[in-house]
Amino acid sequence: MYTKSNRTLESNEVQTIIQSKENEIDLHIFVKKDDDEGSDFYYLGKASPNQSSVQKDKLQDGQPVVHMNMVMEPSIESKLYHYLVNESQN
Repeated sequence: MYTKSNRTLESNEVQTIIQSKENEIDLHIFVKKDDDEGSDFYYLGKASPNQSSVQKDKLQDGQPVVHMNMVMEPSIESKLYHYLVNESQN
């Protein structure tokens, strides 16, 4: 997962995500497969950040961003996962 641009490890919203378990905040993940498929979002369920994966980074334009892996609780249904990661058949 990537945060919005212009976010650092010290940003309030990034800290809220990183410390969500300690602060008993539920994180719910919604994803959009592709802009070409309309405006539908898919609910994947609850997740928590993998603390060892949290890293600061920079976009091509130099803006700071933070990325991390999210651990799904429970795992994403196999059929939905494969649908989301496979390219559209147009």
